[in-house]
Amino acid sequence: MSDQQPDREKNDNAWRERKETSQFLAPFQDQEITDIALHFKWTKTKGSKAAAYVLELADNQEFRDAAKLEAAILPDSEVGYYFPATEELPRHEGIWHARVRETGSDKWSCPVSFRVNKKHGKNPVKREINRENPWFTIFDYSEHEPAEVWNLLPEDLKPYTGMGLIASYKARADKVTAYMLEEDAKGYLWHLGALGPHETQFGKYTITSLSEIEYVMQHSRNLVSTGFVEQYLGTKEESYWRNEYFFRLLALCAKYGITFIYADGNRNNLELAAMIKRPFFMDKMREYADYFIFSYKQNHAHAAYSCFGAVLGAWIDGACGQIGVQPENWYWNDAGFRDVPGECHGYLQGNEQQISLGFTVEMLLTGLSLGAVNYSCEGESWLIECGPYNQLVWSAQGLAVIAFFRAVILQKLIPEKTEVLNKIHMAVDYNGCMPEELGDAWTGGIFRDIFMPVYQIRNNMELIPKESRFYYLPFVTDRPDAFQGMGKLYAGAAGSGEAYETLCRAYPAEADGNAYYALFRDLMIIMHSRENEEEAQWFSIPGKDCFLLHIRGALALWQYLIIKDKKDSCFIHVNSEKGKNICFSLRLAREPFRIANSDRVSFQWAAGWLEITVKGDGIPVEIAVADRAEALPALASPYKNRKNKECRLLSELPWYYSETSQNCPVQKDICANTAYGRLPLVVDHLRYSHGLSMGNRTRIVWKLGGKYQRLTFRYGFDIDAWTPKILDRDHIIWDREEKTINMRLQLSGDGRTLFCSPKLTDTGGTYTGEADLTGVDTLELTTEGELFSEDPCARVYLDILNPVLV
Repeated sequence: MSDQQPDREKNDNAWRERKETSQFLAPFQDQEITDIALHFKWTKTKGSKAAAYVLELADNQEFRDAAKLEAAILPDSEVGYYFPATEELPRHEGIWHARVRETGSDKWSCPVSFRVNKKHGKNPVKREINRENPWFTIFDYSEHEPAEVWNLLPEDLKPYTGMGLIASYKARADKVTAYMLEEDAKGYLWHLGALGPHETQFGKYTITSLSEIEYVMQHSRNLVSTGFVEQYLGTKEESYWRNEYFFRLLALCAKYGITFIYADGNRNNLELAAMIKRPFFMDKMREYADYFIFSYKQNHAHAAYSCFGAVLGAWIDGACGQIGVQPENWYWNDAGFRDVPGECHGYLQGNEQQISLGFTVEMLLTGLSLGAVNYSCEGESWLIECGPYNQLVWSAQGLAVIAFFRAVILQKLIPEKTEVLNKIHMAVDYNGCMPEELGDAWTGGIFRDIFMPVYQIRNNMELIPKESRFYYLPFVTDRPDAFQGMGKLYAGAAGSGEAYETLCRAYPAEADGNAYYALFRDLMIIMHSRENEEEAQWFSIPGKDCFLLHIRGALALWQYLIIKDKKDSCFIHVNSEKGKNICFSLRLAREPFRIANSDRVSFQWAAGWLEITVKGDGIPVEIAVADRAEALPALASPYKNRKNKECRLLSELPWYYSETSQNCPVQKDICANTAYGRLPLVVDHLRYSHGLSMGNRTRIVWKLGGKYQRLTFRYGFDIDAWTPKILDRDHIIWDREEKTINMRLQLSGDGRTLFCSPKLTDTGGTYTGEADLTGVDTLELTTEGELFSEDPCARVYLDILNPVLV
């Protein structure tokens, strides 16, 4: 392993000066590199718009008999890049040299030299991820520091939680490796996000070079896992370059003992169902199964049952060592939900900011029901928000998720794989792996006739099975022998009536009721099964020869319970939305000792039943009951955001006068766009707790009476006020930040200008402002300017964030 560092100074100068010739950013000079990690990245010359390049690769400095590689890049990319095909990799070990030039130019870059080895092999995983040692990851794309999020975590979660860094999105192209190692040095655990669905985004090359990744693997101390999301590989051609990137990165993970996490789902095609039927994927996954976690990324709402089935099938087959789930609030957008239960506005016409805290955890509970050991969420604009002094805090959803994670760890909730397998008696088989054979994800394809009637699913965007008796049905992979002993349902051949009768014979009823349940030896997961519809649901479930003899109750939308039943005690984790009580009863042999970590819990013992009522306010509650006091499970104190010093906010003061020319009233602490219901303030992908939101040509006046000296604030345009426009399934206009404007924000005090923003010409970014209020009696805020758009109905909404008065 090499100890040299990249030539930072040379890279810095190259980026600043944009010399007349290109400079290599990856691999860097004298790097020790595995052959499969060769992945080129270079600076473009100043002013260049070239989209075609020629690379030469040779084992001599004179470039005799050099291999010529032709690179085509996207025109908007800030750098050049090339991922070599397998036959283009260096033929032997030793020192190799590369140079690059624009097609049609005779000016070569400065050459780069690097030492290639062909040592692959496998090393033990540095940090095992399993049911005893699960792994939670929180992703972050915004401008705040990941270490700041890490410091928000309770201490008992830090050994199990990592920050997801996607440096190719966040760092400057020449700083990707440096950024990751600088973050690594801060001491927190982390996950390396290698790439997302795009090759470039906003001009950035968002694919992390394997050369950069290998260097980080060699030198990091706190890297636990790597991987990627939203690749939709299942139905792509075998020769697709991202497939080879996947396999090479998986091999590098094995070489350095790093876990690889692949999280994906369906967009248009039934991707995961296709993937597990293709031997070239499955053989590679089996080869590296000990390093591989297969995860369902749940914002892909179409035909969710096919994703659960494919992930479960791969696990049964042995093509992955563990499985995971990646809930995402974008599911709410995909499914068309907003803030009114029962309303569905169509695909991509919901708003992810309005996802309920209860359903946020219910997405995680589908993973717990399957024995998942990796749980991943995006922190920004969901779990995390910005408090009054611009310090990060957990949102209501975030606090619920943190409470869930703590319960999983402290109570050891994840069931064993053998328990999961014991619940499965049948599998779904099917032929083909291409869209024309499987059908598309929008309709459910060949799986629709089985799953929608059997699971009582009303539309193809639902995530949670509505018939718990049949648990989750795995999909048969390309290796049917792995599913011996299981009955088979054949998609495309079995009708819903036949399938239902077959399943009823294979799955004896375990419980009564229409609520969702997953039952294991000492674990019960019970929740309302509707995503966004109010429906009366109930459950009646016998115990498993432990302390608990029976449990029964009723559930409203977004209510859930987790019960850990031991021989002499019972732990219960329960949550309900604010204003909704939840009531359930436990059948016990004798009156128990009981405790709770909240005063919102009441108990009543009568005729062998302990009735428990929890007043819902969105904060999870934990309860313990036991046949003797010393057997009561320990309960964690409710985790809360740290208290900060009190402050006075301008947004909290009543205004004396306001006006707007857009019939758009000023809103406090929510977005001024109320057409979609109540939206939080979200600027540059970060949610804010406090502030004012307004349309263009707005005027607000306050009477301050000379009481304050200074005002500090942030401001920017609310990116969640618009929805995408769907032209067809493959062409969607993501209109959130693509408006051309010429606007200005101004603050005046007693007729004199206190603050004036620069001209705001696009809707991206967050700005800071400050005004001296000494002696100011009347404060006036105005927004003025023009919005240029082909859409005559387009508007923008300017948010004044955390306006702190001193």
